[in-house]
Amino acid sequence: MNFLIRNITWCILVTLILGISPACLLANPEIPGAPQEKPIALIGGTIHPVSGPVIHNGTLLFDKGRIVRLGK
Repeated sequence: MNFLIRNITWCILVTLILGISPACLLANPEIPGAPQEKPIALIGGTIHPVSGPVIHNGTLLFDKGRIVRLGK
């Protein structure tokens, strides 16, 4: 029990010394980007599909925020 109290006290002390606000430790809200105007292709990457083998040097095509094609 004494060990636990000492660890908690140490963490609080380090947090105060470094000036870390507890608010900055929380995640930031997600800010969406602008709507997609035209298809986007990511070329030459390694793709790890949910089902199927890994695709090396692959292409991933997005349209309207969704993956529409992937392959070599």
